Amino acid sequence: DLVAVAFGAKAERLRPGSSTEVKREPPPDNRAELTWLDRYFRPPPPPAPPETLAASLYWQLREPAQQRALQLAQSLLAYTVAAGWIGQFAQANYYTPFATNFPPAVVDEVARQLAAEDPLPAAAAVLAVREARRGVQARPNDGLPYLMLGMAYETMPAVSVELRKLQQVSTLHQALDRLSPEQADGPAGVMVATALQRLYNLHREHGELDLAEEALSHAVQIFDKHPPLGVTEANRDRVKEYLVRTLDNLRNDLVAARDRFQNDLDSLRKRNTPLQLHVALAVNYGLIREAIALIEDPSQQLELPVLQQAVQIYLAIGRVDDALRIIEQVPEQVKGNFRELQFNAWVAAGEYALAGQRLMEIIAALERADDPTRRSVLAASAIQQLHFATADPIATRALLATAPWGLRIYINIAATLQNDRVSRAGLLATRGILAVEEGDLQTARIAFRESLAVGVPFPGIDQVRIYLKILDRAVETKP
Repeated sequence: DLVAVAFGAKAERLRPGSSTEVKREPPPDNRAELTWLDRYFRPPPPPAPPETLAASLYWQLREPAQQRALQLAQSLLAYTVAAGWIGQFAQANYYTPFATNFPPAVVDEVARQLAAEDPLPAAAAVLAVREARRGVQARPNDGLPYLMLGMAYETMPAVSVELRKLQQVSTLHQALDRLSPEQADGPAGVMVATALQRLYNLHREHGELDLAEEALSHAVQIFDKHPPLGVTEANRDRVKEYLVRTLDNLRNDLVAARDRFQNDLDSLRKRNTPLQLHVALAVNYGLIREAIALIEDPSQQLELPVLQQAVQIYLAIGRVDDALRIIEQVPEQVKGNFRELQFNAWVAAGEYALAGQRLMEIIAALERADDPTRRSVLAASAIQQLHFATADPIATRALLATAPWGLRIYINIAATLQNDRVSRAGLLATRGILAVEEGDLQTARIAFRESLAVGVPFPGIDQVRIYLKILDRAVETKP
């Protein structure tokens, strides 16, 4: 029963990442080109751990489970329409046509929404992530477990786009950095090509031009032997032509960005501006490698803002251990400035318990900022600016003159309070999905309920409702 194993009483919670017997080592920065003699004497890479193989099985089950859910939803809808026709003959009324004459687009959308609430595809996706994470814990220095984890994240319904980007980028970069040439060129080649395609999309969406170019260039290089998943013989040539054209345009953009960056960097250096501005300039132009070169320049003394930039950049290229090392080495009195970055680093490292604890601290800080006293003070300030208490007719002109200013303050305050609540609801939803991955289902239910109880719409709210419904049904189902 996959649903019970993923969401019910049979779910097994992941161990803390720090409890694993094998210590995770940083991946090699550059892999030297091996000669045929080196390859001959090189020991073969170890096989994938059993947990990774189990994750692969769950990952492959997700698509047929989704097709099954869609077929069941279409059958249910067909039975509903048939019942509507029977009702029309039994007792016709004005509502009957709306139950018997659905346009095809409406039928497809209703079936899709019904299928989204089927627990089996979600269970297969969650189990793929959970087992893949166990594979990473068992072999933290091998590439295949990370590759499987990155692919599993692709099929698991997301609650937070930012969280999913962080997880996939860090995981897929770790996979590509740790895979041996034999593994990347072997049966896993198709998954490698798909991972490169996904990394290109993620980096391109966030304006990281050089990282996007690296991923797409590698994908085009291996396309003939290892096309990405979804490419068929019918569209193979067309897809490659599109990728080559996209790569050419991206390289042109990259050359222009590097030229502009160098001109602006020379101007900043002439004015003796701090390193923080130089790194920010490189990031703004989408040149992450240049930003890393600036940070790792041994002649530079890294101050607090640059250390924060370094953590963000290292996470963007999957160097999780470097990010954690920086956070661990900063003085205790300034670690509060790294609170959110610490959470991101723990998420990327798969430290669910530590990440969950830190996230609850962040949520508690938001709740303190949203206390009734603060809301009352802000509201009183807005009312005072609006001059609602002015009753003297002589003050009418003053009221008309100050009301627009007061309205602007009121609107800004209302937007701030609303944004705080949206942020709190989104963070609670993030806490819930991390608990689902970990197998801490009681915490997941509590966090999902609290996110909905905030009472504001937030990104991912529909998926939160679906997860909560699946979790509640799994609890109610008797073994």
